[in-house]
Formats: sequence, structure tokens, C-alpha cells
Amino acid sequence: MAAAAERTDELVREYLLFRGFTAALKQLDAEIKADREKGFRVDKIVEQLQQFVQSYDLAALRDYWGYLDRRLFSRLEDVYRPTVNKLKTSLYRYYLVHTVQVVLGLSVHVMSLAVA
Repeated sequence: MAAAAERTDELVREYLLFRGFTAALKQLDAEIKADREKGFRVDKIVEQLQQFVQSYDLAALRDYWGYLDRRLFSRLEDVYRPTVNKLKTSLYRYYLVHTVQVVLGLSVHVMSLAVA
């Protein structure tokens, strides 16, 4: 499915270039870049989630998770709801662990500089 969407995007790009619609091509590229669904490609969604964790952007992380929950997870059968909840909990734990490790790492580094 993702390959078909990428192929379609490429065909549309070629058409826009052929017709000389450069402004439309720039707009298409901007829209694709800002696509929150990431074409429902798992690797792109995980990459976006990790980017939020790495940048300590909890608000964006929660917002994006809510968006995925409304657009994707809410359509799943009820049998998958516990798995989605575990995934959400694990994601927030990962955020907390990453943040604490970095903060403690910085404080240990600062303390070692103060001692030296």
C-alpha cells in the first residue's frame, strides 16, 4: 500500500513538472512533508514519534498520539485495544526514561566539572 502511494506521488510530480506547474509541485511537496499520517508507513510514524522523544516535545508527542488514536487505532477491533494501550504506556515510559537519563547525565557531567 505504501509503495503504491509513493508511486502515485511520483507520477503526480512528473505530471506537474511536465505541465510546468512548479508552484503546485512545491505545494505538493510541502503537503507531503507535513503529512501527519506519513502515508501510514510504520517506519515514518515511528521516526516521527522518536523525533518528538529526542526533542523532548511532550505536547507534540501527545498530540500526535491522539491523532493516531482518532484516525487509526479507533478503527481497530476491540480485541486490539489492550495492545494499543500498552503501546501508549510504553511510549510514554520511553519518553520519561530518555528524559531522565539525559537530565541525570547532564547533572553528573556538571558535577564532575565542578569537582575538577
